[in-house]
Amino acid sequence: MTTFSIASAAQVQSTVNAADFSLTINNQKVSLENSWNDLIKKRLGAQESEAFVGDVPVGNSIYKYYQHNYSGFSIYTSNLEWDKQHRDVDTYIIAQITIDSPEIKTSRGVKVGTSKDVLVRKYGKGTVDTSDEQYWIYYDGEGKRISFQIEGGKVSHIMMVINPDD
Repeated sequence: MTTFSIASAAQVQSTVNAADFSLTINNQKVSLENSWNDLIKKRLGAQESEAFVGDVPVGNSIYKYYQHNYSGFSIYTSNLEWDKQHRDVDTYIIAQITIDSPEIKTSRGVKVGTSKDVLVRKYGKGTVDTSDEQYWIYYDGEGKRISFQIEGGKVSHIMMVINPDD
């Protein structure tokens, strides 16, 4: 008789891949590093606000970042690595996605309100960050990071971001 343990499931799924950095929001697939344009912006629904975040130095380059706020989520866009990828300076990609709504799930089915135990079963142990008096579990892969803030034993925020230093 073969036995299957929860611990072995967590170990098997502890590696993140490209699919872990994609979501479906309002029937629109959204992924880190995807192009950002007016059509995607419109398909995501009514934008509540948009703001220039600032110029961010990465290595010897400086890139522009914008924040687009929607109900339950935010998307940060950037011209990150336009120079290295031979894109126009005014072309933007999705550099960060932040989820605050239980209506939006990750590719593995984790959402705001999911218990920490279920998160660890689906993604593995991850790396814990307790800086700034917050508790986050994160997973790195594909030059990106997916992080889950834990409050009261449950996921309270989900953040996906490109790691420009990788």
